[in-house]
Amino acid sequence: QAGRPAAHGTGWRPAVRPIPPDAGIRAAPYFVTLRFQQVHEPAAVTDALTGKIIATIPAPVVVDPPGFQAVSAAADDRTFVLAGDRQPSDQAQLYELQLGRGGRPLPLRRLRLPVSLAGLPVFALSPDGSRLAVAVRHDSAVEVITLATGRSRLWRPADRRQVTGLAWAGEQTLAVSWYRIASALARKVGPSGGLGLLSAEGPGGSLAEARLLIPASVRFGGYRGVINPLVSADGSAIFATMTQDQGPDHWAVVVQFSGRTGKPLRMVSKAIMESGMGRWCGAVWADPAGQRAALVCQTEGVSSQSPTASRPAGQRANGRFHRVDLHVPDYNESVPTSTFIGW
Repeated sequence: QAGRPAAHGTGWRPAVRPIPPDAGIRAAPYFVTLRFQQVHEPAAVTDALTGKIIATIPAPVVVDPPGFQAVSAAADDRTFVLAGDRQPSDQAQLYELQLGRGGRPLPLRRLRLPVSLAGLPVFALSPDGSRLAVAVRHDSAVEVITLATGRSRLWRPADRRQVTGLAWAGEQTLAVSWYRIASALARKVGPSGGLGLLSAEGPGGSLAEARLLIPASVRFGGYRGVINPLVSADGSAIFATMTQDQGPDHWAVVVQFSGRTGKPLRMVSKAIMESGMGRWCGAVWADPAGQRAALVCQTEGVSSQSPTASRPAGQRANGRFHRVDLHVPDYNESVPTSTFIGW
């Protein structure tokens, strides 16, 4: 499971266990999660099918405060990158985590690649585990790092924008979610931004090169916006949360979008009323071909960690959803969930 020795002494070992494109959830049972807002908590490796916490990984002592900021997974269900904040240098220290047999973690390895993450970390490992995309802390630029060599390329914003999400749409394309920081007059016109596709093969440049795929103003069945997008490893499908307000109530639903055209195709979850504080609905895993996805749609006081949950995680197959009792934590809607769970 460890892969080949890394080049140039970065300490990186690439992903070595590809998952079949149409694999079901049993081919990828393990996820790594962080307990956000609790900086002293370790990362945890969990078996989603049994709920068993296989191992906990404390942050190394060089991290201050002693906790992890972010986690992201490759498409092999075995390769992860963890980030911990190191003060006062304002740099995030990166660590490689590989899972061996039965999901048991191999020793954590520090990568000699410090980076500047955004205040709320935005962070994505490519499907093959070879590159890491991060939103840079100070100017909302996007940096793509080749982990085996340390080579870095930077795309800077052409206007005032805040990058809110990163995901890989295949091995050469990066999906970037953002909103534009505009004047009060522009806000009255409507939201500006959305999800765009950026070629990660070039030498770097401007984020204006990203082709807008899903505008922030998108609407479907009375729902609007795109939150926490999850892109399949081949880039063909995007699963994202959309919301609507009905009086004092806030509702959420997961919608599948075409990764080619950006058009919303179908609602793939039931709508739930969510408050943003303990109620959430979103996609947490998809197979490489975008044919199956695992969703967590929870109500306050009901945890997906119980097989008797009234709204358990579900897995899409052949255009339908069927019940699968997955033991997956649910987060509040106001936090970028992909930062805190790697699957």
